[in-house]
Amino acid sequence: MCRRLDIDIPTLVDNMENTTSRAYDVTFDRLYLIDAQGRVAYQGAPEPSGFDPAGLEAAIKKHLARTKA
Repeated sequence: MCRRLDIDIPTLVDNMENTTSRAYDVTFDRLYLIDAQGRVAYQGAPEPSGFDPAGLEAAIKKHLARTKA
C-alpha cells in the first residue's frame, strides 16, 4: 500500500551509500528532525513500526513553539 504523506517541509533522502544513515547510526528507517544548529531534535523509534509521521509532526510543532517563545 502506498500512502502519500504530503509533507511540505525540506526533507532528506539518504544516498545509495547510506551516508546519513551511518552518520546517525541508523539500522532501520527512521524519521528525524534536525534543528537549525544541525542537532537531532527528534529521532523516531528504531523498529519498522517506529516510522511515525504523526510523532514527527508533533515534534515539529513542539520544536517550533519552543523556538518562537
